[in-house]
Amino acid sequence: MLYSTIKVVGPNLPQVSPITSPATSTSTGSPIPPTNASSKNLSIVPAIVGGAIGGLAILLLLIAIAYILKRRQKDARPQRRLTFHRDLMVQHRRPPSDIERGSVESVSPILPRLDFQNPITAPTPRGPTRPYFPASDMVMPIPDTTSTHRQVQLDNRVRQLEQQMAGMRRQNRGGTGTGTALEQMRVQAQWLRALRDSPWALGHTDVPPPQLHLYMD
Repeated sequence: MLYSTIKVVGPNLPQVSPITSPATSTSTGSPIPPTNASSKNLSIVPAIVGGAIGGLAILLLLIAIAYILKRRQKDARPQRRLTFHRDLMVQHRRPPSDIERGSVESVSPILPRLDFQNPITAPTPRGPTRPYFPASDMVMPIPDTTSTHRQVQLDNRVRQLEQQMAGMRRQNRGGTGTGTALEQMRVQAQWLRALRDSPWALGHTDVPPPQLHLYMD
């Protein structure tokens, strides 16, 4: 407060009371609030970070799903198996006979072919006839593992015919004129092989088959 004193020289004047002046108050300013732009920037940052993390997670999930699907397709793919074709087998063929190699000579054997359903049939000029065996001699005992003397004779004769045929093939290789003889010898060998299990060859009877001497000479 300000006090002022006024002195006046002269007659006594009434005293003047002190003058008081109102105090002046100074107001302090309040802080400036933040602008709207800075607040918006602060609110966008979390959204950007969350979107980036979510996008990365989705990308990793898609990669994992693609890998799993590819692995299942690879496991489910049928494996190729090696198949065996019968046509690719190496087939063994017997060598062609002298007649099949170009022989033009017709085969007309003196003796007719054997009937393989009746292997003991003896071919004759009048046709094959079944040899006669007595009914009492047709009883077949238990077969013996050892060969009888007659079976050995038949085996030797068959072996002799095979050697003669082999010799004729070697001598007349590439030529003609031996087809008939070879065919006759082949028929004889087949008939003798079929006769090996007959009752006569096994020793159950002494009656030989008809025309046996034609094949054993």
